[in-house]
Amino acid sequence: NAGTMGIFPNPTQGPFMVVAEGLEDPVVQIVVVDARGAVVHSQSAIISGGAVRQPLEVPLTAGIHMVLLIGGEDTRGQKVVVR
Repeated sequence: NAGTMGIFPNPTQGPFMVVAEGLEDPVVQIVVVDARGAVVHSQSAIISGGAVRQPLEVPLTAGIHMVLLIGGEDTRGQKVVVR
């Protein structure tokens, strides 16, 4: 897959932006998983022009979390460090 994914700012102390390109599905799920593997947040995001820019204002505990972007056959993941 030639698509990209990023999280900004990373590390973060609060809200952050999930950015991805090269998406084919009209809607994706954004799932945030904590270090224990528990889902701490899940939401849908609408894709426009094959890309998504979704701000997340989720109260997360300090530590490393995995942000997953799931759409059809395409799953991407990126770690985010919360301070």
